[in-house]
Amino acid sequence: MAEKKQKEIVDMTNKELFKLMSGPSQLKRKNAAKVLTDRVKENPEEYKKNIPDFIDALSRPEAQTRWLALDCLTHLVPVDAKACKDAIEGAEEALFDDKTSLIRESAVRFLSRYGASSMQRSKEVWPLIKEALQQFHGEIEYDKILNRINFFAAGKLDAGVKKDLRATAKDIQKSVGGPTKSRLERILLSTQGKTLKVPTKKAPAKKAVVKKPAAKTSSTKKATTKKKDVKKKVEAKKKDVKKKAVKKAVKTAVAKPKAKTKVGKKVEKKKKKVAKKVVKKAVKKEVKKTVKKTVKKAVKKSAKKPVKKAAPKKSAKKK
Repeated sequence: MAEKKQKEIVDMTNKELFKLMSGPSQLKRKNAAKVLTDRVKENPEEYKKNIPDFIDALSRPEAQTRWLALDCLTHLVPVDAKACKDAIEGAEEALFDDKTSLIRESAVRFLSRYGASSMQRSKEVWPLIKEALQQFHGEIEYDKILNRINFFAAGKLDAGVKKDLRATAKDIQKSVGGPTKSRLERILLSTQGKTLKVPTKKAPAKKAVVKKPAAKTSSTKKATTKKKDVKKKVEAKKKDVKKKAVKKAVKTAVAKPKAKTKVGKKVEKKKKKVAKKVVKKAVKKEVKKTVKKTVKKAVKKSAKKPVKKAAPKKSAKKK
């Protein structure tokens, strides 16, 4: 049932909502005020004519309707600040309400927005804002109130108001620490047109991640064995090419010259001598290689074969 009634209220026109807000039912007044605050936030200029209706709502007994009406008037100050002047009395009563903290915060929000709009309005509102600075020190909503006053400090303030604001903020700052002290410092800087620079924490340096070598799988093992086999084949081919080159050099050196003259015979003799020398060198190299290979093979075989222990001698049988 409650949800249906809420839907009905949301679908109502502005005239119907203002009637409910001034009606006898406390619950309907609250619900109507909620819907109107949402609509005023979206389009405040549309509700310029309804400023007197919101000021009238400040005289309702329940706190919720009053703080919602103050929130609507806060959004309407930039639209028509002169028309909002009559709401100062209702805001003053809300400021000294001992029961709810939300209505006190809403009152300071409205007064700060109204006072920041011009120098003359800052004079009108400053005594109430000063009272809020001094009186609500230590209350739950004090930090939020300081945030609202910071908006007032950054506005169009009278020179005397600005001096008094700085003096009161410095006096309170002496007996305060932590976040409240930093908020008061923001207020002092806002009067000078400055902002408090919050130091940013540097991000910790990322540790270098050492990547571990991937575990060898069956596929990687096969690939490594294939590479080794290919290398062996290449080396064997190189050796064969070298041997063939040596044989060709020997054949060309031994080949007979075509000329059959005396000069040709002398050349043949010289070539034979050269060929003999080349052949001797090639033979020596091959012999050395074969010797080394045979020695290595013999050493390997001897290392692999186990040494046989000598059998013990059989003692002669006695006859």
